[in-house]
Amino acid sequence: MSESYTPECIKLTETEVATLNKYPWCVRLFQSIDEKDWKGPTDKNGVQFEEKSVPYSPTKLIRLTLDINCELDKLKAFITDFSNFSKLDDLLLAVEPNASDVDEATFILRLSYKSPMPLVSKRDFCCMMTNLDFAESNTFCQVFESTESEKVPENKDFVRGKIIRYAWYVVVGL
Repeated sequence: MSESYTPECIKLTETEVATLNKYPWCVRLFQSIDEKDWKGPTDKNGVQFEEKSVPYSPTKLIRLTLDINCELDKLKAFITDFSNFSKLDDLLLAVEPNASDVDEATFILRLSYKSPMPLVSKRDFCCMMTNLDFAESNTFCQVFESTESEKVPENKDFVRGKIIRYAWYVVVGL
């Protein structure tokens, strides 16, 4: 990226901004969060629900805000442990980490899912998972985005899906 991006949604230190800017796919997430035009919030059982359309795209962004009575370190440990992924999604069949990770924060994964209904094929996804820990700002972000990797070939028993972008974005003390 040619320019440094500083998110408006949270206050990061200069070092944390420099770290964020090494990951363009994470910057795109923060830019989406910062943008205006969110519809809502509506409160559903203590969860604030907001959404907005993405121009020139069928994609919608959904933002949920809720209070969780948990220490940040415990929550980070839970959502970064591959063995816990199936506890968060009943359709998940397998998580296969790849041996050739991109760097200390980014991993290439195959996520395999069973069909939600009959006559719909099983899906698998090749994606990058990036974990960014902004400890000084009490913020943690985990971003998933589809990628291609020869180390994660398509499985003939699955249809290859595409994750546009999915993230956990955790801020303590908003």
